Amino acid sequence: MNRARLILALIVCTLFCFSCKKKAIQTSVVEDKTTDIVKLVLLDSLSASQAIIKDEKENFFDRITSLDMCIQLRRNWSEDLDREEILKDYKRQLQVEVSEFDISEKMTIAVIQDSLNVLLKKVDKKLLPPTVNLIKISGTSYGPGVFYTRDKGIYIPVDQLQTGNIDHLTGVMLHEIYHIMSRYNPDFKKSSYELIGFKPIEGEVKVDDHLAQRLLLNPDGMDMNYAVKLHMEDSSDTLNAISLIYSNEKNYLPSKGSFFGYIQFDLFTVEEKERQWQVKAKDDLEPFISDYYYQSFFAQIKDNTQYIIHPDEIMADNFMFAIFAQDSFTNFNFSPEGIELIKSIQNLIFGEVQ
Repeated sequence: MNRARLILALIVCTLFCFSCKKKAIQTSVVEDKTTDIVKLVLLDSLSASQAIIKDEKENFFDRITSLDMCIQLRRNWSEDLDREEILKDYKRQLQVEVSEFDISEKMTIAVIQDSLNVLLKKVDKKLLPPTVNLIKISGTSYGPGVFYTRDKGIYIPVDQLQTGNIDHLTGVMLHEIYHIMSRYNPDFKKSSYELIGFKPIEGEVKVDDHLAQRLLLNPDGMDMNYAVKLHMEDSSDTLNAISLIYSNEKNYLPSKGSFFGYIQFDLFTVEEKERQWQVKAKDDLEPFISDYYYQSFFAQIKDNTQYIIHPDEIMADNFMFAIFAQDSFTNFNFSPEGIELIKSIQNLIFGEVQ
Protein backbone atom coordinates (compact mmCIF):
# COMPACT_ATOMS: atom_id res chain seq x y z
CA MET A 1 0.00 0.00 0.00
CA ASN A 2 1.48 3.36 -0.98
CA ARG A 3 1.87 6.23 1.47
CA ALA A 4 -1.24 8.18 0.40
CA ARG A 5 -3.48 5.10 0.59
CA LEU A 6 -2.06 4.19 4.02
CA ILE A 7 -2.88 7.68 5.32
CA LEU A 8 -6.43 7.44 3.95
CA ALA A 9 -6.93 3.98 5.46
CA LEU A 10 -5.78 5.23 8.88
CA ILE A 11 -8.14 8.22 8.63
CA VAL A 12 -11.12 5.95 7.94
CA CYS A 13 -10.24 3.59 10.80
CA THR A 14 -9.81 6.51 13.19
CA LEU A 15 -13.14 8.03 12.22
CA PHE A 16 -15.15 4.90 12.86
CA CYS A 17 -13.28 3.27 15.83
CA PHE A 18 -15.50 6.00 17.52
CA SER A 19 -28.74 22.98 29.73
CA CYS A 20 -31.99 21.08 29.65
CA LYS A 21 -35.34 22.71 28.83
CA LYS A 22 -38.49 20.62 29.33
CA LYS A 23 -41.51 20.81 27.09
CA ALA A 24 -44.67 18.82 26.37
CA ILE A 25 -44.03 15.87 24.05
CA GLN A 26 -46.61 13.74 22.26
CA THR A 27 -46.08 10.08 21.41
CA SER A 28 -44.49 10.64 18.00
CA VAL A 29 -43.87 14.38 17.64
CA VAL A 30 -41.67 16.82 19.54
CA GLU A 31 -43.95 19.80 20.20
CA ASP A 32 -42.88 23.41 20.39
CA LYS A 33 -45.01 26.42 21.18
CA THR A 34 -43.01 28.41 18.65
CA THR A 35 -42.47 27.62 14.99
CA ASP A 36 -39.74 25.03 14.59
CA ILE A 37 -37.12 25.81 11.95
CA VAL A 38 -36.93 22.10 11.18
CA LYS A 39 -39.54 20.01 12.97
CA LEU A 40 -38.18 16.74 14.35
CA VAL A 41 -40.74 13.95 14.11
CA LEU A 42 -40.09 10.85 16.21
CA LEU A 43 -41.40 7.79 14.40
CA ASP A 44 -43.00 4.98 16.38
CA SER A 45 -41.68 1.46 15.76
CA LEU A 46 -44.35 0.58 13.19
CA SER A 47 -43.75 3.68 11.07
CA ALA A 48 -40.00 3.30 11.49
CA SER A 49 -40.04 -0.34 10.34
CA GLN A 50 -41.61 0.78 7.07
CA ALA A 51 -39.41 3.84 6.57
CA ILE A 52 -36.13 1.97 7.05
CA ILE A 53 -36.72 -0.32 4.06
CA LYS A 54 -37.71 2.42 1.61
CA ASP A 55 -35.65 4.88 -0.39
CA GLU A 56 -37.77 6.88 -2.79
CA LYS A 57 -35.11 9.47 -3.61
CA GLU A 58 -31.85 7.65 -4.31
CA ASN A 59 -32.80 3.98 -4.73
CA PHE A 60 -30.40 2.68 -2.09
CA PHE A 61 -31.84 -0.84 -2.19
CA ASP A 62 -31.40 -1.14 -5.95
CA ARG A 63 -27.77 -0.04 -5.71
CA ILE A 64 -26.35 -1.80 -2.66
CA THR A 65 -24.11 -4.75 -3.55
CA SER A 66 -24.62 -8.31 -2.34
CA LEU A 67 -21.24 -8.27 -0.59
CA ASP A 68 -22.18 -5.06 1.26
CA MET A 69 -25.38 -6.67 2.54
CA CYS A 70 -23.62 -9.92 3.47
CA ILE A 71 -21.03 -8.02 5.53
CA GLN A 72 -23.85 -6.29 7.43
CA LEU A 73 -25.72 -9.60 7.78
CA ARG A 74 -22.47 -11.26 8.94
CA ARG A 75 -22.63 -14.10 6.45
CA ASN A 76 -20.48 -15.47 3.64
CA TRP A 77 -21.02 -14.19 0.12
CA SER A 78 -20.58 -16.04 -3.15
CA GLU A 79 -21.43 -15.15 -6.74
CA ASP A 80 -24.11 -17.85 -6.98
CA LEU A 81 -26.22 -16.41 -4.15
CA ASP A 82 -29.57 -14.90 -5.16
CA ARG A 83 -29.39 -11.14 -4.61
CA GLU A 84 -33.14 -10.86 -4.07
CA GLU A 85 -33.00 -13.39 -1.23
CA ILE A 86 -30.11 -11.54 0.37
CA LEU A 87 -32.05 -8.28 0.03
CA LYS A 88 -35.12 -9.78 1.74
CA ASP A 89 -32.99 -10.92 4.69
CA TYR A 90 -31.23 -7.57 4.81
CA LYS A 91 -34.50 -5.64 4.95
CA ARG A 92 -35.77 -7.95 7.70
CA GLN A 93 -32.64 -7.24 9.74
CA LEU A 94 -33.09 -3.49 9.29
CA GLN A 95 -36.70 -3.69 10.46
CA VAL A 96 -35.71 -5.59 13.60
CA GLU A 97 -33.26 -2.78 14.44
CA VAL A 98 -35.91 -0.10 15.06
CA SER A 99 -37.61 0.61 18.40
CA GLU A 100 -39.62 3.27 20.25
CA PHE A 101 -38.03 6.34 21.81
CA ASP A 102 -38.38 6.27 25.60
CA ILE A 103 -39.28 9.29 27.74
CA SER A 104 -35.66 10.21 28.50
CA GLU A 105 -34.74 10.05 24.81
CA LYS A 106 -37.72 12.22 23.87
CA MET A 107 -36.57 14.82 26.36
CA THR A 108 -33.09 14.76 24.83
CA ILE A 109 -34.55 15.31 21.36
CA ALA A 110 -36.68 18.17 22.72
CA VAL A 111 -33.53 19.97 23.90
CA ILE A 112 -31.87 19.39 20.53
CA GLN A 113 -34.97 20.82 18.84
CA ASP A 114 -34.54 24.00 20.88
CA SER A 115 -30.88 24.24 19.90
CA LEU A 116 -31.64 23.77 16.21
CA ASN A 117 -34.31 26.48 16.36
CA VAL A 118 -31.61 28.92 17.45
CA LEU A 119 -28.74 27.67 15.30
CA LEU A 120 -30.66 27.41 12.02
CA LYS A 121 -32.59 30.66 12.35
CA LYS A 122 -30.53 32.52 9.73
CA VAL A 123 -30.42 29.69 7.16
CA ASP A 124 -32.39 30.16 3.94
CA LYS A 125 -35.63 28.31 4.64
CA LYS A 126 -35.83 27.11 1.03
CA LEU A 127 -32.78 24.93 1.68
CA LEU A 128 -34.02 23.33 4.91
CA PRO A 129 -36.39 20.37 5.07
CA PRO A 130 -39.51 21.50 6.98
CA THR A 131 -39.66 18.15 8.81
CA VAL A 132 -37.11 15.46 9.54
CA ASN A 133 -38.11 11.99 10.68
CA LEU A 134 -36.05 10.50 13.50
CA ILE A 135 -35.73 6.72 13.77
CA LYS A 136 -34.08 4.95 16.70
CA ILE A 137 -31.94 1.94 15.73
CA SER A 138 -29.88 -0.64 17.58
CA GLY A 139 -26.83 -0.31 15.32
CA THR A 140 -26.74 -3.98 14.35
CA SER A 141 -26.02 -3.48 10.65
CA TYR A 142 -23.40 -0.71 10.55
CA GLY A 143 -22.26 -1.01 14.15
CA PRO A 144 -22.61 1.08 17.33
CA GLY A 145 -22.43 4.85 17.09
CA VAL A 146 -23.23 5.10 13.37
CA PHE A 147 -25.78 7.68 12.23
CA TYR A 148 -27.06 7.77 8.67
CA THR A 149 -29.85 9.29 6.58
CA ARG A 150 -32.34 7.96 4.07
CA ASP A 151 -34.87 10.17 2.26
CA LYS A 152 -35.84 12.76 4.92
CA GLY A 153 -35.04 10.54 7.88
CA ILE A 154 -32.12 10.46 10.32
CA TYR A 155 -31.30 7.07 11.84
CA ILE A 156 -29.98 7.44 15.39
CA PRO A 157 -28.12 4.61 17.18
CA VAL A 158 -29.45 3.99 20.68
CA ASP A 159 -26.01 4.12 22.31
CA GLN A 160 -25.61 7.73 21.21
CA LEU A 161 -28.97 8.75 22.67
CA GLN A 162 -27.87 7.37 26.02
CA THR A 163 -24.77 9.54 26.27
CA GLY A 164 -26.73 12.67 27.18
CA ASN A 165 -24.13 14.80 25.36
CA ILE A 166 -26.41 17.45 23.87
CA ASP A 167 -23.64 19.46 22.21
CA HIS A 168 -22.29 16.40 20.42
CA LEU A 169 -25.73 15.21 19.34
CA THR A 170 -26.68 18.67 18.07
CA GLY A 171 -23.52 18.78 15.97
CA VAL A 172 -24.26 15.35 14.50
CA MET A 173 -27.83 16.41 13.73
CA LEU A 174 -26.53 19.44 11.81
CA HIS A 175 -24.18 17.17 9.86
CA GLU A 176 -27.05 14.82 8.99
CA ILE A 177 -29.42 17.67 8.11
CA TYR A 178 -26.88 18.83 5.51
CA HIS A 179 -27.15 15.40 3.84
CA ILE A 180 -30.90 15.88 3.52
CA MET A 181 -30.47 19.44 2.25
CA SER A 182 -27.99 18.21 -0.35
CA ARG A 183 -30.24 15.31 -1.38
CA TYR A 184 -33.27 17.50 -2.05
CA ASN A 185 -31.54 20.64 -3.36
CA PRO A 186 -29.37 19.69 -6.37
CA ASP A 187 -28.36 23.29 -7.11
CA PHE A 188 -27.23 23.75 -3.52
CA LYS A 189 -25.32 20.46 -3.64
CA LYS A 190 -23.58 21.53 -6.84
CA SER A 191 -22.64 24.93 -5.43
CA SER A 192 -21.38 23.54 -2.13
CA TYR A 193 -19.38 20.70 -3.75
CA GLU A 194 -17.70 23.20 -6.06
CA LEU A 195 -16.27 24.97 -3.01
CA ILE A 196 -13.98 21.96 -2.55
CA GLY A 197 -13.28 21.36 -6.24
CA PHE A 198 -15.88 18.68 -7.02
CA LYS A 199 -17.87 19.34 -10.20
CA PRO A 200 -20.59 17.30 -11.92
CA ILE A 201 -19.71 14.90 -14.71
CA GLU A 202 -22.38 14.08 -17.27
CA GLY A 203 -23.08 10.51 -18.29
CA GLU A 204 -22.90 7.05 -16.75
CA VAL A 205 -20.01 6.10 -14.46
CA LYS A 206 -18.83 2.60 -15.42
CA VAL A 207 -17.05 0.41 -12.90
CA ASP A 208 -15.37 -2.86 -13.89
CA ASP A 209 -16.74 -6.02 -12.26
CA HIS A 210 -13.68 -6.69 -10.09
CA LEU A 211 -14.27 -3.36 -8.33
CA ALA A 212 -18.06 -3.11 -8.73
CA GLN A 213 -18.81 -6.22 -6.67
CA ARG A 214 -16.70 -4.89 -3.79
CA LEU A 215 -18.16 -1.39 -3.69
CA LEU A 216 -19.69 -0.31 -0.37
CA LEU A 217 -22.57 2.14 -0.38
CA ASN A 218 -22.55 5.17 1.90
CA PRO A 219 -26.24 6.05 2.50
CA ASP A 220 -25.25 9.70 2.97
CA GLY A 221 -23.11 10.02 -0.15
CA MET A 222 -24.11 7.78 -3.05
CA ASP A 223 -23.60 10.17 -5.97
CA MET A 224 -20.60 9.10 -8.08
CA ASN A 225 -21.20 11.78 -10.74
CA TYR A 226 -18.94 14.39 -9.14
CA ALA A 227 -15.24 14.51 -9.92
CA VAL A 228 -12.35 16.62 -8.68
CA LYS A 229 -9.59 17.76 -11.05
CA LEU A 230 -6.17 17.01 -9.62
CA HIS A 231 -2.84 18.36 -10.79
CA MET A 232 0.76 17.53 -10.03
CA GLU A 233 2.87 20.33 -8.59
CA ASP A 234 5.18 21.99 -11.12
CA SER A 235 3.48 20.10 -13.93
CA SER A 236 0.67 20.70 -16.39
CA ASP A 237 -0.57 17.11 -15.97
CA THR A 238 -4.14 16.84 -14.67
CA LEU A 239 -6.68 14.08 -14.14
CA ASN A 240 -10.29 13.72 -12.99
CA ALA A 241 -10.94 11.58 -9.92
CA ILE A 242 -13.96 10.38 -7.96
CA SER A 243 -14.24 9.18 -4.36
CA LEU A 244 -15.16 5.53 -3.80
CA ILE A 245 -15.32 3.23 -0.80
CA TYR A 246 -15.03 -0.52 -1.19
CA SER A 247 -14.41 -3.62 0.89
CA ASN A 248 -10.80 -4.37 1.74
CA GLU A 249 -11.78 -8.05 1.85
CA LYS A 250 -13.38 -10.24 -0.81
CA ASN A 251 -15.79 -11.78 1.69
CA TYR A 252 -17.21 -11.50 5.18
CA LEU A 253 -14.75 -12.56 7.87
CA PRO A 254 -16.07 -13.39 11.39
CA SER A 255 -12.84 -12.06 12.89
CA LYS A 256 -13.04 -8.74 11.07
CA GLY A 257 -15.38 -6.87 13.40
CA SER A 258 -17.92 -4.24 12.43
CA PHE A 259 -18.84 -2.96 8.96
CA PHE A 260 -16.39 -0.07 9.13
CA GLY A 261 -13.50 -2.47 9.54
CA TYR A 262 -14.00 -3.35 5.87
CA ILE A 263 -13.96 0.19 4.49
CA GLN A 264 -11.19 1.22 2.13
CA PHE A 265 -11.39 4.73 0.68
CA ASP A 266 -9.53 5.83 -2.43
CA LEU A 267 -9.63 8.32 -5.25
CA PHE A 268 -9.99 6.70 -8.67
CA THR A 269 -9.21 8.22 -12.06
CA VAL A 270 -12.18 8.54 -14.41
CA GLU A 271 -11.83 9.01 -18.17
CA GLU A 272 -14.64 10.04 -20.50
CA LYS A 273 -15.43 7.89 -23.53
CA GLU A 274 -18.60 8.48 -25.55
CA ARG A 275 -20.50 10.10 -22.65
CA GLN A 276 -19.46 7.38 -20.26
CA TRP A 277 -16.92 7.79 -17.49
CA GLN A 278 -14.74 4.71 -17.00
CA VAL A 279 -13.28 4.18 -13.53
CA LYS A 280 -9.66 3.04 -13.80
CA ALA A 281 -8.54 0.43 -11.25
CA LYS A 282 -5.96 -2.32 -11.42
CA ASP A 283 -7.01 -5.92 -10.86
CA ASP A 284 -5.87 -5.71 -7.22
CA LEU A 285 -7.98 -2.50 -6.92
CA GLU A 286 -4.84 -0.38 -6.63
CA PRO A 287 -5.75 3.06 -8.07
CA PHE A 288 -3.71 4.52 -10.92
CA ILE A 289 -3.33 7.83 -9.07
CA SER A 290 0.18 8.75 -7.95
CA ASP A 291 0.84 10.00 -4.42
CA TYR A 292 1.81 13.35 -5.85
CA TYR A 293 -1.80 14.08 -6.90
CA TYR A 294 -3.11 13.75 -3.34
CA GLN A 295 -1.47 17.03 -2.38
CA SER A 296 -3.81 18.71 -4.89
CA PHE A 297 -6.80 16.89 -3.38
CA PHE A 298 -6.04 17.98 0.19
CA ALA A 299 -5.34 21.55 -0.91
CA GLN A 300 -8.82 21.77 -2.46
CA ILE A 301 -10.82 20.17 0.36
CA LYS A 302 -8.91 22.17 3.02
CA ASP A 303 -8.10 20.86 6.50
CA ASN A 304 -11.26 21.41 8.58
CA THR A 305 -12.23 17.73 8.69
CA GLN A 306 -10.76 14.26 8.24
CA TYR A 307 -14.14 12.86 7.22
CA ILE A 308 -13.19 12.80 3.54
CA ILE A 309 -14.74 9.62 2.05
CA HIS A 310 -17.20 11.59 -0.11
CA PRO A 311 -17.74 15.29 -0.91
CA ASP A 312 -21.10 15.11 0.90
CA GLU A 313 -19.32 14.08 4.11
CA ILE A 314 -16.70 16.79 3.74
CA MET A 315 -19.36 19.44 3.22
CA ALA A 316 -21.65 18.10 5.96
CA ASP A 317 -18.89 18.64 8.52
CA ASN A 318 -18.11 22.08 7.11
CA PHE A 319 -21.81 22.99 7.17
CA MET A 320 -21.87 22.05 10.85
CA PHE A 321 -18.80 24.25 11.48
CA ALA A 322 -20.38 27.10 9.51
CA ILE A 323 -23.47 26.99 11.71
CA PHE A 324 -21.51 26.89 14.97
CA ALA A 325 -19.14 29.65 13.80
CA GLN A 326 -21.75 31.97 12.33
CA ASP A 327 -21.14 34.68 14.93
CA SER A 328 -17.40 34.33 15.54
CA PHE A 329 -14.37 32.21 14.65
CA THR A 330 -12.63 33.07 17.92
CA ASN A 331 -13.16 29.68 19.53
CA PHE A 332 -12.26 27.60 16.45
CA ASN A 333 -8.80 26.37 15.54
CA PHE A 334 -9.19 26.57 11.76
CA SER A 335 -6.47 27.44 9.27
CA PRO A 336 -6.91 30.63 7.19
CA GLU A 337 -7.86 28.45 4.20
CA GLY A 338 -10.35 26.54 6.35
CA ILE A 339 -11.94 29.76 7.55
CA GLU A 340 -12.33 30.99 3.97
CA LEU A 341 -14.11 27.76 3.06
CA ILE A 342 -16.51 28.12 5.98
CA LYS A 343 -17.21 31.74 5.07
CA SER A 344 -18.01 30.63 1.54
CA ILE A 345 -20.49 28.08 2.91
CA GLN A 346 -22.04 30.77 5.08
CA ASN A 347 -22.50 32.90 1.96
CA LEU A 348 -24.44 30.01 0.41
CA ILE A 349 -26.73 29.34 3.34
CA PHE A 350 -27.46 32.75 4.84
CA GLY A 351 -25.96 35.56 2.76
CA GLU A 352 -22.78 37.54 2.77
CA VAL A 353 -20.70 37.26 5.94
CA GLN A 354 -19.53 40.58 7.31
